[in-house]
Amino acid sequence: MEKMSLLNAMYGLFVLPESLSKEHRGVFSWKQANPIGSLTLLRRHRELFGMGCVLLLSYLTQQSLVNTWVLYTDYRYQWSARSVGLSLALVGVGSVIVGALLVRPLVKWLGQRKTLLFGLGIGWIGFAIFGLAPVGWLFLLGIPLMNLWGLAGPTAQGLMSVHVTPQEQGQLQGAVQCIRGLTALVGPGLFTFVFAAAIKPGRIHLPGAPFLLAAAILLSALPVAAVVTRERA
Repeated sequence: MEKMSLLNAMYGLFVLPESLSKEHRGVFSWKQANPIGSLTLLRRHRELFGMGCVLLLSYLTQQSLVNTWVLYTDYRYQWSARSVGLSLALVGVGSVIVGALLVRPLVKWLGQRKTLLFGLGIGWIGFAIFGLAPVGWLFLLGIPLMNLWGLAGPTAQGLMSVHVTPQEQGQLQGAVQCIRGLTALVGPGLFTFVFAAAIKPGRIHLPGAPFLLAAAILLSALPVAAVVTRERA
């Protein structure tokens, strides 16, 4: 894995051309290259900071999928490895469809703000279905709704990009990836702990608790997004 990462880095450094024109390139700074330091960029504008909070909640929600999908479907529905793999394949196919075919036309039709709110507003319902579905086929019905949540990420970053200069677009992406990394530190412990506590003997048996928590987190991002983008309405 380390060799592949090094090879990928070398390919990007020596083979791929720089897409940003010279006049739009910023001066390199180790302070700005620091992932944590790049977060200071988000303090510049109210909407920029608010969208950062929305992405934080959204990426934290995503950790429920990464860390409890297999555990949950095996425990609650007794799915085989093949069934789990096929369900994850459906998630992947749905993500590709949303990203490649739906984002651009919906943004053109509804605008970035409404597309963002639509993605957040329907995505949490998918997670609620995951947590409440008593049987596997009902669980699968939540996948397309959850996939539509994928509309929120690109539109949120699009709303953020207008508040930074062309020279700072890379720094903005660094800040976004830092937010994602922070949730990857918190998410595994949070959602596996909730799952373990929810199925522990002697307590209320609620195996869908991790996904219900994820639904609540994603739902909380909706009013934040609505408030910070209100001027665009």
